[in-house]
Amino acid sequence: MLSILYRGCRHVVRRARDSLSPRAITWRYMKRRYPDKAIITKLGRELKARIYTHDVIGKDIYVNGMFEKAECRFVIQFLKPGMVFFDAGANFGQYTLLAAHRVGSAGQVHSFEPSSRMFAELKYNVELNGLAALCRLNKVALSNNEGIARLSIYEPGAEVYGSIGHHRREEGKISVIGYEQVKTIRLDDYCSKTSGVNRIDLIKMDIEGAELWRSGVLRRC
Repeated sequence: MLSILYRGCRHVVRRARDSLSPRAITWRYMKRRYPDKAIITKLGRELKARIYTHDVIGKDIYVNGMFEKAECRFVIQFLKPGMVFFDAGANFGQYTLLAAHRVGSAGQVHSFEPSSRMFAELKYNVELNGLAALCRLNKVALSNNEGIARLSIYEPGAEVYGSIGHHRREEGKISVIGYEQVKTIRLDDYCSKTSGVNRIDLIKMDIEGAELWRSGVLRRC
């Protein structure tokens, strides 16, 4: 019973922080007053990232310092200098940045993001933090074969929903507004063709439900 009450209190405190903290209030004002504003904000303790007031995950980063804090903590705690990290579905680069900061110059970070707009944001954020030398950025989608696929494009700020599989035509007020042709690759093939990839210590996948079959079997790595 006490554990249930404790979890309930933590939830209430978290909701209050997310809605009543100075940064939450500032975020609501900026989103209402400047709906397309670009903001350079803190990511974790030592990094920074460019987000936009129309981003569906922008508020979490601006208010809490990260999106998916529990998962980010795991990545930060697991990775050590010299490790090899693969970021599948890198989006604007949150996990890429956190991983590169952890593995350092002796490690490797390989990121995959097929969306043209989000790949540009990924590249910008990696360069913003001076981590370009540590990251190999790949503008491709992971799949079960190498070729070309059609990636759904959602309205600005909702690119996180983009998929080469079944598309959510409507998610509240968020809709598919178009498509773009993207290259696809298997992770097995990528590892075979990329020099220096002898192992993978950790893979983060956020590829719209395709995690179990899009990326190949990883027999070599």
